[in-house]
Amino acid sequence: MRPPKIFWFSKKDIFYFVCSINNKQKFLEFLVQFFWILYKIIIYIGREKYTYKKIPFDIYLKACIFNSFNKNEILAWIFFGLNDWNQISKKIPNNQSSYFHLQRRVGWPECQKIKALLSNKKNLYDFVFSKEIIPKYIIINKIQKTFPSWVEQALMNEGLIIKPNSGYGGKDIFHYFFKDKKLFSKNLITQKKNNIYFEKNKLESILKNWRINTKSKDFPLLTPYIKNPDCFPKSLDSVNIRVITNKKNKNSKAYLTYCWLEIPLQTGNLFISQNGLLLNIFNKEISKTLKKNIDEWITAVTENSKLLKDIEFSIENSKNLHNFLSEIDSVAWDWIPSANLPKLLEGNSDFGFFIPQLIDHINKKIYN
Repeated sequence: MRPPKIFWFSKKDIFYFVCSINNKQKFLEFLVQFFWILYKIIIYIGREKYTYKKIPFDIYLKACIFNSFNKNEILAWIFFGLNDWNQISKKIPNNQSSYFHLQRRVGWPECQKIKALLSNKKNLYDFVFSKEIIPKYIIINKIQKTFPSWVEQALMNEGLIIKPNSGYGGKDIFHYFFKDKKLFSKNLITQKKNNIYFEKNKLESILKNWRINTKSKDFPLLTPYIKNPDCFPKSLDSVNIRVITNKKNKNSKAYLTYCWLEIPLQTGNLFISQNGLLLNIFNKEISKTLKKNIDEWITAVTENSKLLKDIEFSIENSKNLHNFLSEIDSVAWDWIPSANLPKLLEGNSDFGFFIPQLIDHINKKIYN
């Protein structure tokens, strides 16, 4: 269910619409709000009683039932020192990020073209000015009979990544690989791994399996799986470097606003900012092994020479790409470090605001 385009109980207003809409749309948003409240009450009664005990009722009511904050967002804000609604209400719910992007882009009339380009990975890769910064790739159409030689080679080495060409948020991304002469699939979000039967044509078997698992009607995009460089600490999967760039206007230069690492570990993704700040909270005590792994990554972000070069490369090329796509105010770029240069995964126009707000809050506490 999508969140309503209304924010409730701010310091100045009982409610306000977070983006410009007409009167008919406002009426529809109040209907969405009504069903949203019913839905969240049912969720609370059914699943969130335990979590509720850690969140004061007045905050939970305003943040998670009337507004569209996720309970984990509120737990994080409380953990990092925001203990009352007046403080939390100054933040943007992550679920409403796209609405705030929409409002901020009122003065960017051509941004829809750039958003369309960013949402289509093949078109973005075709558009990129330097092919050394993108992975090898191929879009599979319905009548595909032959494949480039690198596809088979990649499958037999580290494996293949298959994802929807127009996907977002990590949805429907699978890693296919061989181990002990058996073919496996792994969902990169859930980390669930399955041994799959394959026929004589391995690639056709893989594509069929991906269709069954995802039920996606989009064209699948294939790229080689890129593993971490050997000098990095351990992780379950490849590390992602996220870079957010902004422009003040069409003719200005793009500049860096945020950069952090997303590192898949046993407990889920570890988030570490460019300057080595840990952005996660842990509700349960973690093992010594996991703590050691986390400490290694925190150290690597500021001391590992290869990782530092990869971060700097990702930042500079994110700014270059944004300058090239000048008709949009902000973009989140995802990069995967490799043995050589980092490779661009994608650009996101409607990225979430939670982690950027968290970085701002933690930096303010440290440096003020």
